[in-house]
Amino acid sequence: MFSKYEVYDIITENIKIVRQEFKGAAGIVSPRDFLMLIAGIEREGKFYIIGKSIDDDLKFPHKKNVIRGIIELGGYVLQKID
Repeated sequence: MFSKYEVYDIITENIKIVRQEFKGAAGIVSPRDFLMLIAGIEREGKFYIIGKSIDDDLKFPHKKNVIRGIIELGGYVLQKID
């Protein structure tokens, strides 16, 4: 279950470094976080969001008792439904 969203760095208006944190599940799944480079752009009435995990432990250290997850590449296409 989603828990927290933090913007760590704004590179440009459309590109950010963010951290997403998710709660664990009843002692079965440990809490997770994802440190990601996110880009968003709007084109022809659609909004595209693309994200990729980054690994920078010195600038963005791991949190205690939270496992750092990896998303190789992911994204969404959002479009208004009439």
